[in-house]
Parts: sequence; structure tokens; C-alpha cells
Amino acid sequence: HLLIDKDITLAGDGPREEIVVEFPQDGPAQYMGYDEDEGDQWLSFPVVLQGSDAVVRSLTIAVPLGGGGILVEGGAPEFADLSILPHPDAEIRADYSAAELMLPFEFMEGSSPIVRGSAWTGFLYGGESSPTFEGNSITASVMALDGPGEVVLRGNTFLDGALLHLEFDLSGTIEGNDLTSGAIGMDGGTWMVKDNVVRGPTHVSRGPVVSVTSPAISFGGASSADIVGNTVTGFETGIQVSDEAVATVEGNDLTGNDVGIAWDRTEDGGIEGNTVRGGIRGIEITAGDPSVVGNVVEDASRLGVFIGVGTGPTLDGNRVCGNGTNLIVADKAEPVMGENEICPDEVAEA
Repeated sequence: HLLIDKDITLAGDGPREEIVVEFPQDGPAQYMGYDEDEGDQWLSFPVVLQGSDAVVRSLTIAVPLGGGGILVEGGAPEFADLSILPHPDAEIRADYSAAELMLPFEFMEGSSPIVRGSAWTGFLYGGESSPTFEGNSITASVMALDGPGEVVLRGNTFLDGALLHLEFDLSGTIEGNDLTSGAIGMDGGTWMVKDNVVRGPTHVSRGPVVSVTSPAISFGGASSADIVGNTVTGFETGIQVSDEAVATVEGNDLTGNDVGIAWDRTEDGGIEGNTVRGGIRGIEITAGDPSVVGNVVEDASRLGVFIGVGTGPTLDGNRVCGNGTNLIVADKAEPVMGENEICPDEVAEA
């Protein structure tokens, strides 16, 4: 493999698709540690950066299937205008996809890489790292990152079921990304999730991609988030907050989702200034005492707002009209009702 341990620039002289760096299918493997179930783990990484702040740009890298592309061990390298593709001699079985067989990047503890304007397919992993991704095109990928670390995902395009799965002690910003058939899932950390566009699955592809039942944006575990100004369409659930997550859901536009906002968080929080249109059910509160203020919920075929057993949300300044039933308050629920516009002929108790 190519080992870079100095602060060099490695750049293609011309269009990246014309400058292809190929590595052998049986290239040297890198020891990745021990797994209790599978023993010693080895992967072939054609490009390894160790403690380097190098710049690598304007290249196409042909990756052996069953191996990796670029391994970063420490340092703050920058990758720009790269295309990471399967090796041309690789045979992809009909029951597998490249997403299952490629690891385009892996970031190890203490690394702070920057990836800009690049394209890849496959499973990306980072542990205890602080990567920045800006303006990339990512296809049929799972981006699995865990902390501690600081992550920035800004202005990327995710295609064909890409999943952002971020957990543990990570924190960061997810802003201005465009996801088609993709989703964002958090199990920990502190996040700003802002101005993203998330479109529902149009199909289910092979490999580790988003299913039709995945929430578009979900926060669980002990995560904390401001979910602000996102546009979500075509999911079973638009935004879901559950477990011990702490969240503010503010100013989002949710259209044509089966459930717009599902709140199953035992503590308080905020659902403020959102627009929920169409679908089957608008806002469901099944746990906790959130503040539900200034939302518009309309045109849901079955139900506008549901207030579940044992909950005590505060509702004020909301407009809930034009739904199959606008409001259902379950027995033993104790909502605090302010001045809302709730069409009175479509209110029920359960």
C-alpha cells in the first residue's frame, strides 16, 4: 500500500476520472485489532496516512472489494475531489452490493480529517475521531461514527439509502445536507441538525441501506439535539424523539409522512413552530410533558394531534384543522391548554 507519514500534497494533474490509482486485490493488509467473536481483524487499505496533515486530491482510487480505501491514523489530512470506486477487476456477486463490500474511509482515534467535494459508495467508519465532510456525493452508504469527537456534515448529497448513524459521546453539526432515501439516526451526543432535506425511501436497495420504516430523523439514547428548519417528506415517521433524548424540534416542514412528529420522551422539551401537513397522523405525544407551541397541523387523513395516557404537554398558539380528527386526548392525560385554534367539530376523547 501507499504509506504517507509526511505533510505532502498528492494531487492528480487533470480531471480525477482520468487519473486512476489501482491497487492489487491481494495487497498488504493492516491489522485492525481483535474481535471477541471473529478473532484478529485484518483489512487491506491501499492508502494509509499516519500522523500526517497531507493533502490528497483529484484522484480516482480503485479499492479492492472486501478491503478498505483510505485509513487515517492521527493527523488532520485533507481529501478533496476524490472518487473511490471498486477495483475494475472486482466481481460483485448478484446478492451483494458494493456498499456491503467497500470501506472507502476509516478514521482512527485522534484523527481530524477533512473530506470535500468527493464521491464514494460503501461503509464509512470513524471511532474517536473528529471528521469534517463538506460538499460530497455519497451513495448507498452507512456512515457509522462514534465518539468522543466533533463532527461536521455540511452540504453533502446522500443518495440511494445512505444512513448517518452517530452515537456515544459525539457532538457536532449536520447542516444543509440533501438525503434521498436516506435517514439520520442518533444514539448519543449533542447535535445541531439544521436545514437538511430528507426525502423518503423510493425503493429498498441491496446492502445496509434505509428501510421504508426508518424514521427520517431520530434521536434516542442519551442524545441531545436542536432539530431546526429541516424538510422531511415521504417517511413512516418524520421526526422521532425517544428514550432519554433531550430535543427541541423547531421550524421544521413535514409533509406526507405517516406520522409527522413522534414524541416518546419521558421528560419535557419543545415542539415549536413546525408545519405538519398530510400523511396519516400529525403529532403524537406518548410520553413526557413537552411544550407544543405555534405549530400548524393540517390535512392528516386520520388525526391531527394525539395526547397519550399520562402525558401533560402544554399546547398554546397551535392551529390544528382540516384533519380526519383534529385532537384526541387520551384518558388520564393532563394537557395544559392555552389559546389554540382547534376546529371544534373534529375533537374527540379516547
